[in-house]
Amino acid sequence: MADNNTSYSNEQLRDTFNKEYESFAKDIGQCNILLLGKTGVGKSTLLNAVFTKQLAITGIGKPITQDIQEYSQPNCPITVYDSPGLELTGRVIQRLKDEVTKLINEQRKLPIQNHIHFVWFCINEQLRRFEDAEEKWIKDIVKQEVPVIIVLTQTLDPQNSKLLEFIKKRDLPVNDVIPVLAKPVQITAEYKIPAHGLAHLVEVTATLLPEVARKAFIKEQKVTKNICVKKKKSKNKN
Repeated sequence: MADNNTSYSNEQLRDTFNKEYESFAKDIGQCNILLLGKTGVGKSTLLNAVFTKQLAITGIGKPITQDIQEYSQPNCPITVYDSPGLELTGRVIQRLKDEVTKLINEQRKLPIQNHIHFVWFCINEQLRRFEDAEEKWIKDIVKQEVPVIIVLTQTLDPQNSKLLEFIKKRDLPVNDVIPVLAKPVQITAEYKIPAHGLAHLVEVTATLLPEVARKAFIKEQKVTKNICVKKKKSKNKN
């Protein structure tokens, strides 16, 4: 008589699990971000505001080149490539530009899940400066056919940002220029500027990605998920 409670060996269970995991991992995809910008622009704050995992570029990442480090978390399909302590000085920026070009080209030789899928080039709106070196570098990156979004961080009032207006007038060949405030800013005891711009950044970025990267990006971002939760709670109250 056949036993309905079929027994599996550890090896069979392991093989079954590995096959299912590989299939699941493929469905999740993989998204690789190149994050650029000078020291103090708020890259870590931006990452923590967008993604569910703590992907903030703190501590020591895995060295990829002299100036570029790789940051990732276990069981998270998002990898961030960043250059900590970037300053726009002659020799340093030229070396970094060369390393970025090499990274993009080397990753492109690999399967699509290993490519650099997009660049967030961060500029601090509060500094009210857009340097010639930044503009030239952005144009060079665009030539490598990688989607580039200029993220204008720490923008308190997008409607009256002179720097945003100036950069848009430069008509750079980027996919978008998006002002954001990654976390609320308390102005007075009674008045706080809420975070803004993140949903637009997430939505625009997602449209630029190949499917393998878009799945991972959408799964790990929390901005639009939080918006849906808030709307649901609001409906329940009403």
